[in-house]
Amino acid sequence: MKIIFLFLFVFLISKIVGLSFPQPKVIKSSNKSLVYSYDINGSFFSKILFNDLNFQLPFTCENDSSIRTCTAYVDEEIAKNLHGSMSSCLIDVDGSELCGSFTPNTKDYPNPIIQGEFKPPTKGGHTIIKGYYLVLGISFYSIIPNMKVQFVGFINDESFDATNLILDYKGGCGEKTFQWPNGFKYSFNHSNPTIDKISSDNSSLVAIGSNFCSNSNDVNIFIDGIQVDKISLLSIDHELFEVRYTQQYCKSIYVNIVSGGLESNKIKFEFKPLPLKINSIPKVKGGLITITGERLSSQINNSSIIVKIGKHQCKNIISSQNEITCNLDPVQTGSNDDSIGLHVNVSINGIINDNILLFSFDVPFIYDFILPQGQVKLIGDCLGTNESTQIYIDDIQQLNLTININDKQTTLLFTPLNQIKNSKLYIIVNGKKSNVIQIDSSFFVKLSPLSPSVLGQIVNITLYNVNILNYNNLPTLTYMDNTTIKGIDNLNSNEYSNHTYSFKIPIGCGRNGISISIGNQTTHSELYYELPIITSCSIDNDQIIRCFGNFTNYFNFYENGKINILFSNSIDEIYLPTNSIDFKIDSFSFQLNKKYKTNQVYLNVCNELLPIINIEYNSTIQTPQPTIINTLKPQLNSSSEQEIKQNKTNSNSYSSNENISNKQKNEKIPSEGRLIIRFTLKLTTSLPIVLGSSTSLVYTYDINGSFYSKFLFTDLNFQLPFACENGSSIRTCTSYVDEEIAKNLHGSMSSCVIDVDSSELCGSFTPNTKDYPNPIIQGEFKPPTKGGHTIIKGYYLVLGISFYSIIPNMKVFFVGNIGDESFDATNLILDYKGGCGEKTFQWPNGFKYSFNHSNPIIDKISSDNSSLVAIGSNFCSNSNDVNIFIDGIQVDKINLISNDHELFEVRYTQQYCKSIYVNIVSGGLESNKIKFEFKPLPLKINSIPKVKGGLITITGERLSSQINNSSIIVKIGKHQCKNIISSQNEITCNLDPVQTGSNDDSIGLHVNVSINGIVNDNILLFSFDVPFIYDFILPQGQVKLIGDCLGTNESTQIYIDDIQQLNLTININDKQTTLLFTPLNQIKNSKLYIIVNGKKSNVFQIDSSFFVKLSPLSPSVLGETVNITLYNVNVLNRSSLPTLTYMDNTIIQGIDNSNSNEYSTHTYSFKIPIGCGRNRVLVSIENKTSPTELCYQLPEVKSCSISSDQMIRCMGNFTNYVSYYDSGDVKIQFSNGIVVDDIQNKKIMFESSFFLFPLKPEYGSSELSLMVCDDQSASLKVDISPSLTQINHYPVFNSTGGQIIINGENFIPNTCDNTSIYCISNQQIYNCSFVNYTSISCDIELGGPFDQICQIKFNGIKQNKNISISYSPPMVLNSTMISNSSIGGNITIFGNEFYDQIDEILIGKRSCSNITFINSTSISCFVEPFNGNNSQLLPPPQQQYVNVTINGKSGGSYLMIYVESPNKGDLGNQSSENNKNNNNGKNINDASNKGDAGENKSIFEKNKWIVAVIVLGLFIIIGTPLFLLYVYRDKRTIRQLINRIRNKVDDIKIELKHYKYKSDLDMLRGPPSTGGERPLTTEEQEASSSSTLPPERPPQIPLSENQIGKLPMK
Repeated sequence: MKIIFLFLFVFLISKIVGLSFPQPKVIKSSNKSLVYSYDINGSFFSKILFNDLNFQLPFTCENDSSIRTCTAYVDEEIAKNLHGSMSSCLIDVDGSELCGSFTPNTKDYPNPIIQGEFKPPTKGGHTIIKGYYLVLGISFYSIIPNMKVQFVGFINDESFDATNLILDYKGGCGEKTFQWPNGFKYSFNHSNPTIDKISSDNSSLVAIGSNFCSNSNDVNIFIDGIQVDKISLLSIDHELFEVRYTQQYCKSIYVNIVSGGLESNKIKFEFKPLPLKINSIPKVKGGLITITGERLSSQINNSSIIVKIGKHQCKNIISSQNEITCNLDPVQTGSNDDSIGLHVNVSINGIINDNILLFSFDVPFIYDFILPQGQVKLIGDCLGTNESTQIYIDDIQQLNLTININDKQTTLLFTPLNQIKNSKLYIIVNGKKSNVIQIDSSFFVKLSPLSPSVLGQIVNITLYNVNILNYNNLPTLTYMDNTTIKGIDNLNSNEYSNHTYSFKIPIGCGRNGISISIGNQTTHSELYYELPIITSCSIDNDQIIRCFGNFTNYFNFYENGKINILFSNSIDEIYLPTNSIDFKIDSFSFQLNKKYKTNQVYLNVCNELLPIINIEYNSTIQTPQPTIINTLKPQLNSSSEQEIKQNKTNSNSYSSNENISNKQKNEKIPSEGRLIIRFTLKLTTSLPIVLGSSTSLVYTYDINGSFYSKFLFTDLNFQLPFACENGSSIRTCTSYVDEEIAKNLHGSMSSCVIDVDSSELCGSFTPNTKDYPNPIIQGEFKPPTKGGHTIIKGYYLVLGISFYSIIPNMKVFFVGNIGDESFDATNLILDYKGGCGEKTFQWPNGFKYSFNHSNPIIDKISSDNSSLVAIGSNFCSNSNDVNIFIDGIQVDKINLISNDHELFEVRYTQQYCKSIYVNIVSGGLESNKIKFEFKPLPLKINSIPKVKGGLITITGERLSSQINNSSIIVKIGKHQCKNIISSQNEITCNLDPVQTGSNDDSIGLHVNVSINGIVNDNILLFSFDVPFIYDFILPQGQVKLIGDCLGTNESTQIYIDDIQQLNLTININDKQTTLLFTPLNQIKNSKLYIIVNGKKSNVFQIDSSFFVKLSPLSPSVLGETVNITLYNVNVLNRSSLPTLTYMDNTIIQGIDNSNSNEYSTHTYSFKIPIGCGRNRVLVSIENKTSPTELCYQLPEVKSCSISSDQMIRCMGNFTNYVSYYDSGDVKIQFSNGIVVDDIQNKKIMFESSFFLFPLKPEYGSSELSLMVCDDQSASLKVDISPSLTQINHYPVFNSTGGQIIINGENFIPNTCDNTSIYCISNQQIYNCSFVNYTSISCDIELGGPFDQICQIKFNGIKQNKNISISYSPPMVLNSTMISNSSIGGNITIFGNEFYDQIDEILIGKRSCSNITFINSTSISCFVEPFNGNNSQLLPPPQQQYVNVTINGKSGGSYLMIYVESPNKGDLGNQSSENNKNNNNGKNINDASNKGDAGENKSIFEKNKWIVAVIVLGLFIIIGTPLFLLYVYRDKRTIRQLINRIRNKVDDIKIELKHYKYKSDLDMLRGPPSTGGERPLTTEEQEASSSSTLPPERPPQIPLSENQIGKLPMK
């Protein structure tokens, strides 16, 4: 058996060794078959086996003479299985078949067939590629190794579909190529980019979509077809890109991207108008609406702007970028639905705002106030009327004021009854309250004269209520444009609180807002220049208005465009241009605007309106139209009458007949208002007369002459016939014309003529040149200045012209052949050669047409900072014809470098960041003004440690602005820089420490510099923690590196010549800007760098072999001699003297101290001058130089404390540094910044022994140091944290609570935010408020009667000390009385500090029962009947001690409780005596008693007081409250009170005790019911019949009418 197995094994091996491997010559693959062609004598594959799937692909072979072709049938199902481990069966040349691991060579695999288009997304992901033979023979997972694209799934798995290959594509951009192992290449691109959405924050555009290349080099972005500069591309990834783009106008733009060579869709984005704010106007008057916001205008001329407010449309719209003004008509009053909350819609060229802005009518608003002549003038909107407006000052209505409000309700003038001192003022108009403004009228001025001459004059201004501290100052007058005039003291009195000064007022006109200041006092007023006086006005038949007066002083203002005519009808306004007025020194005249029917006409002098009155005219008069009398000749037919006015200026054929009859002159105007003027025309030239219009061509002939019957245009086979009508002496021939006919009026021309004998003859008869109709130009002909094919539209443009030059003098040729049918004579295409300025075309008949060119337009401005280049159109090419303006200032022609029709360049440099506006006046036409921004250009930035922060220094160009108080923002990534200081070429600022995080926030951060909203568009990147060495010095033989991010003593490694220096002692400062070390050996011309946390710095060349040492190391700032020892001096240099050189090239020569003969190490002396700070110096001796530093002495701050006026005072010896502080070289550094002197009345002081500066709320406890010439002194810790010293509160609280005062030091408003009182009983926290730097007030609204324990949290820290609060005992003041002691009764006791925890009430020594708590000032109880101790039952004493005990605390008073007496006649005396007792023996009514007529008057009449208890019958949710009122007996006051009560309640119940007056009883009862008068109640009868009055007691204070109105009516 073993022999047989061995034999078979040997046979198999011999077969394999002898096997020839198939080598196909041709391979053809399709989606239906796989075909291999072999040499007929070679081996071939019979089947391919896919072992993992147990699948076979068999071949069927056919033989030719020399070729064997083997074909395997393939369909989609078969193709899905062609993957995984693969072997084959082959048939050898001897015809034997052998199956095994025989597979085709790599090059013999069939090429893949890709079905469809493979366009993967640029960001990658699972992507399907479809086709056949995609993985045939591939046994690994990477189909395309070079692309690193992997399959999804396992090739040898049955679920794997080899025709739908899922690739884990990693993404890419542009055209890529896949290459199969057999060498087949397939090129593809990615999916087309698609933009789905655009958004904008008006500083950039953000596009969201798909398939954008992530590399900016692979994309080009287009806005409106213009490529965006790559520098403006802020970010891009596969689904988003952002470009810097701002738009100030409302407009639509189209955005698209070309990414990887593929173009996206174009997507439209609208920059919509953004209205943000709108004023209110009176509804019944209408008025001017002002809308402010962004993008409120368009760059398109004649833009369509519509403003709708609710359903109301605004008229006469004027728009700019940030403002729209328009007029809203009056609206009929109606419901509030059409008055409040109306949506404001702004549409510009169909683009409508989508933000919500609401408008309401009649909302009063105060913008400002001035104080003219001591009065108060409010300026605002909807200020009401003189009758409806109420003025409130500090919430008190100002009565008896005379108010003067203008018709537009925009100004309100009143004279305050008293001076208003720093008060809050508002108005209420028809129940609507305005905003509140702060106003102070105590300091005001008066002018004399009030209206100075427009030529200027001296005006005396009296200042009232001047502060005594300002007596020695002179006042200034300031205009709105900051023009300032200094006042001159008239020395008219020594009383400087009210004093007069003179001011030299300059030339001016109109109404001017001014402010007048003296010291720290300022008031706002206005100055009116004189207006001219119009003595009379008249109007003539041509509707010319002429006014007379003395206008000598105003002629210059007219020439400067400051005088024009205004027509107004209260809503709309029309200004006539200045040049439409004929203005002279004694008169002016202007044409009445006939389309504008109004009687309100004004002379507008510098926006001050002077009514033109004393003229009368009928506003319905129509424009006079001449009519022709039929009997005159020539007679024009009616169809041509309307053309007379148009052609009168171009024809001299007719003139007016001067002999108009008196009847015609005196003809009256008909009642309907139409004015008919008759006049006569006479013939002055020979016939015919021609008149052309857009509807007809009319010739007029003598009746006895020949005439044209038709015009023949032979090139076109077209005729223009005439229809003639005969008059007595005139023949009028008319031809109908329309646009289609007019198009044919060109080319070779002849005519048919009817002679005097009526015979018609046709031939080459054409009119004389002068008899051609004048061309009618339609629209405006404005060709471009550079010329080109230009269309002029109209009628009769080439009639009778047979050559190509329509206007020979201008050498302007037609485009096309006049005799061709395609030629359109109404749209004449001219080959215009260009020009500039106003030009004139002249037709052969003498007709002249003047035109100018298209307005110049500037599209784009660019600058290289030496010149400005403007690109646009329609610029004149001759420099003499252009004037260029930058910010309104004309550029000198010498600075015009070049200009042509589409470009001009001017010499212009700008060192600051700013916006400029450029425009050009070219050929007399003004262009648009285009804004150009000179943007900041940051070029270089240092690095700082991330966890420490530090000083950022940015260098570049245009890093500051000329504007004071400019807004400069520096953002580095998302981090904002603070404490910015800028100059033209440098910005320094501080960046706070940043928490450590990912590198995304550490490296490659964009640096954005914004100056007044202008942002750099160049790319400057910043990274944290990048070590960099700027310089080195060799102080005292050590090496000191100067740079950024030099690391720490532990983390920094020093390398010299690429060898790490071990065992070095490194000293790095806290800011990581200096590194000091002593080298182990002298460094000789070596390369040094450092590595910090794996980051390598730049390499620096260094040599420390020659170095120096200074003694003393820190010389005085006053200068002194310093000894400098030089080490390792070259032997060749020992006979030389060293020099010391400052950075400003100041050189000091050394002096040999002759201290030794050893010159390799030798000491020299140098006389150091006055100076300060740390100075880099070079010590040189011949060719050897050592950089070192010279540090002047720094001052030492010994101690600091805080004074009571919140000034930080620091002590030390600063004698030598006062002058440096005065020059700005010494600065105080505290709380992470330089102390700025910006608090008025708290100035920084720097003296020889101390300096002080104000404590500010933003300060915290910090290190304090002095910066002396940028060198920092030793720091001193200053503790300014607030401290608590004591807590004060009133001894007792009352029923409404009380106040706690916290005293301490260093309080700031923020201290209050962290301070509060917590009371334990009600578990409430009470916040505190800032009083001053040493006091905080806490209001505790916590009622009694229980004493309280509270805790305090001060500055966020809970204090161990508790606060005990106790409450006042009850206080008894008064009570009601009982009339019958024998039956007792209820009394009400009045006082304070009453609570519902009542322990006991004693009347005398007896308890009061049924105790009821009413409120904190009143309680009630029932007094038991009094039983006397004797048989006569004497009543109790009327005066009793009433004692109330609440929560163990008692309080009481002697009060009159009983009013009865056994002898009523003695009641008055008795009551009087008891009253004295009640008032401790003092009769407070003595003054009133003296006025009584006799002793027999009742107590009531003597004191005039009553007690009325009125129970209101108004049932509210909680019950029926009791209303108690004590009031003087005064009929007027009582009646007012009753009327007020009756207006507020539905029912009144009256309780009266001993009331005398029936008339008042009737009033209290109210009107009788329908059933008759209501009978009196028992109590009322008793009161009206009894003469018994209540006993005397202290009268209540009488109530005023206002107080009665404020009584609670519940």
